[in-house]
Amino acid sequence: MKYIEKKTIPPFYSNFIRKNKPQHWSELSREIRIELREYILKEEQASQCAYTEVLLREDNSHIDHFKMRNHFANLTFSYDNLFVAHNDEKWGAKNKDKKIKKEFYDKILSPLSEETKDAFSFSFANGEIFGKTEKAKRTIEVFNLNHSSLKERRMQTILDISNYSGFSEEKIKENLGEFFSLIRFYFNHNS
Repeated sequence: MKYIEKKTIPPFYSNFIRKNKPQHWSELSREIRIELREYILKEEQASQCAYTEVLLREDNSHIDHFKMRNHFANLTFSYDNLFVAHNDEKWGAKNKDKKIKKEFYDKILSPLSEETKDAFSFSFANGEIFGKTEKAKRTIEVFNLNHSSLKERRMQTILDISNYSGFSEEKIKENLGEFFSLIRFYFNHNS
């Protein structure tokens, strides 16, 4: 999971909310949702899924409410509750939405929690992610972060890192574009 520092609420979004006072998410125009997704993705998430860190494109992503609207209607338009996530039913946001109950949110990590920075470790042998705390372990489970396809993609990243021998961590992140936590972990354990 990616640690995310939220930026200032983009004026186009705050102005729309203030002016239109929407009651339901569907009242946001398609244009506003697209612009909001692009802003969050580029300005805050380095074009990666907030939960899995896979590289995102417009056609494979959506705005996710970390705390689901049907559980927390009062957070529907809260900017700090909005992240961009991959569209996959087996892992990530959609898996979370199928599994989590309202009372369990305080038992998992949010991408906004600084604890997220150091809560996970990785296996260089099979691409598995491990939680260092109970919250991190539950987060892995809720988002299904050890789904076989994610482990395979992380293994490919580990192999790709070796092709960039002599490059800086930042240069490798720039070239690979995904799994920044894994890349940071690799550098911290192999330097």
